Amino acid sequence: MLSKTSPSPCLVASDSPPLILAGDYLTASTFTGCVSSATAAAEAASKLLAGSKPSTGGGYQAQKMPKATQDESSKDCEGKADHVGPSTLTEQEKAFLKTAKKVREVLKLEASSAGKDLDKMQAKKIEGKQGLLLELSSIEKDLPLDSDLRVKNKDVLDALAAGKGRPV
Repeated sequence: MLSKTSPSPCLVASDSPPLILAGDYLTASTFTGCVSSATAAAEAASKLLAGSKPSTGGGYQAQKMPKATQDESSKDCEGKADHVGPSTLTEQEKAFLKTAKKVREVLKLEASSAGKDLDKMQAKKIEGKQGLLLELSSIEKDLPLDSDLRVKNKDVLDALAAGKGRPV
């Protein structure tokens, strides 16, 4: 049984270099489907490496992916490239994100430890909350008003607004 998305148990994405896609997604979502797809991929790989084209008739059939699909094959399920290029964030934005992460960890620790005894490291993290909020406040002032980091880190900025001027 083959999936509705593929008439073949494996897909030959590229002849050179050989790239063959296989898995139970292309057949039936069972162990047998996985083995069927792996067998078809092994046969297709063997033929590609021997210099002949994978068979198109009978038995396990490999399917050549259309060009548009080959270009998309380097993307993940959400259509984003699976490799990340150099960061476009400024050093200031990186510092903001790093500090926001630390604040978020402290907030999570506070929420999960309500009424519980903390070990020394956890208590030290919570004691440092005010310092982190001051550091975040300093960095946040220099962020552009239209920065998407403000929207994406609203939870931390709300904690900053709530914690300003009050000892924690």
